[in-house]
Amino acid sequence: MSNLVVFFFGISSLALVTTFQPIRSYFKDLLTQKYFLSFTIPLLILLGWPMDTIETFRVGNELGWLRIARIILFLGTFFHLLAEVVIKRSRILFPRSPVLLLFLVYTIYAAVSALYSVDPLQSLWKAFEILVVLLFVNRLWDTFRNLKKEKQKIAIKQLANSLTYIIYGISVLSIVGGVLVPERAWRSIETYGLMIDSMSGVVPRVNANTLGQMGGTLAFIGISRLMLFRSKYFAGDVFLIGVGILSLLLSYSRTSLITFLVFLFILLIITHKKIFIIPILILYMAGSYFLSDIIIQYLHRGQSVEQFSSLSGRVYMWERAIEFWKKSPWLGHGFYSGHKQIEFGAHGGFLATVDSTYVETLVDLGIIGLILLIIFTIGALYKSWSTFEYCQKYEPDQLGSLIIYISYIGFIIARSFTASSFQVLHYNVIFLLTSIMALDLIQRNKKLYIRKKRTNIV
Repeated sequence: MSNLVVFFFGISSLALVTTFQPIRSYFKDLLTQKYFLSFTIPLLILLGWPMDTIETFRVGNELGWLRIARIILFLGTFFHLLAEVVIKRSRILFPRSPVLLLFLVYTIYAAVSALYSVDPLQSLWKAFEILVVLLFVNRLWDTFRNLKKEKQKIAIKQLANSLTYIIYGISVLSIVGGVLVPERAWRSIETYGLMIDSMSGVVPRVNANTLGQMGGTLAFIGISRLMLFRSKYFAGDVFLIGVGILSLLLSYSRTSLITFLVFLFILLIITHKKIFIIPILILYMAGSYFLSDIIIQYLHRGQSVEQFSSLSGRVYMWERAIEFWKKSPWLGHGFYSGHKQIEFGAHGGFLATVDSTYVETLVDLGIIGLILLIIFTIGALYKSWSTFEYCQKYEPDQLGSLIIYISYIGFIIARSFTASSFQVLHYNVIFLLTSIMALDLIQRNKKLYIRKKRTNIV
């Protein structure tokens, strides 16, 4: 079955399951974000459209229409933003948010690594891609900043709902692809002689771990709506949770599953919903007792003890990556290209990814790059917590949107321990930076509130 046919059936199914509320409202909110859509939707299409072969993006091969379209999109967006700086004297090249500014420093350092990279052009271009995403998000921040406070709140809420609908849509399309072309969705991947069998997205092309992360995020958002807010759309929320749980379970993403369970307990504790903790603990213990064989079989997903303990072969990859990193510990071997020089496997192949954002950054950009990335993630988590505390006390009407953004940030950072993610161009880059941008806007309101309060006291 061709990609276009799978995509057509997926879109048709998505249209049918968008009739539920609040999902229909999420879709309407997505349509209001015209500037956000102008870059994000083409980017997601290019990231998600299936490649005939993984060799499409290898150095020395023909560009292909996907790579050409990506070059046009990024160059066009960059020069459009540059024109705004020149004509409108905009300051979008310099993020106001300390966290986003730190990501800019990381991006510049990634570009500088082209000076010693084994593939300078590839390192420079991949750094340019994430730079354009960052500048686009910062331009979005500038657009929202100029709105009056009430309109800004509405825009922040609409953007949060837009993000929710995007991962909902990707999850639905992936499930439809799994039904229509299971031979393409359920592919066994051999890593260091270990077989991994889990469902991934077909059209759009979505890695199984990414699909699990999106499913976990979606389910967490739906459950938080039911627990914390008096939602009028119980059936729609349950359906949202169902799509999320199904995507999470079919992807066999154990990292995202553990993250989902941990985050659920954290949510219960920090929102003082302790009444739910005991019933959920009882449910977990009962499930562990009566369904222990099924749970163990699911978690092992057909793997031996050795395969399971090695995290599907990741431990072996990380060991080889650390050995290679030691050859250039401070600067690494070049952004996006260093880790591809690591020989791995019985057939003398090379790694396409190290399956860890943090280990891959260590290899490519050394200790300096890893420190920048870690400080960035700590800053994002701290911003999430401080914004949550502020909204709980002073602006509870923004908690619904805030939880969506925090869910994205938390799941992306946690999932990145066992997969390459936001350190390069990926679905997660746009999601993570957009969420941080939104939190920064809410934090800006916090500063204005404190300043006004002090003025009134004086």
